[in-house]
Amino acid sequence: MKTPTATPNKCASKGKVVASFAERKAAIQTALNEQAGRLKATVAADEALLDEVTALVEYPVVLEASF
Repeated sequence: MKTPTATPNKCASKGKVVASFAERKAAIQTALNEQAGRLKATVAADEALLDEVTALVEYPVVLEASF
């Protein structure tokens, strides 16, 4: 049996998985703030929702949508 050679950086770059909860959360928050800045908008501060989204995703990407 081979020993796994996946590292956190390799998982993120090749497998599109950010293993660390704290890193995913920070990435989501940063991406939200950057997108909000581009849109001249504000992000509603909801820590519980941010934690839930962080727990649901493996590789965070912020998308813009309109109705």
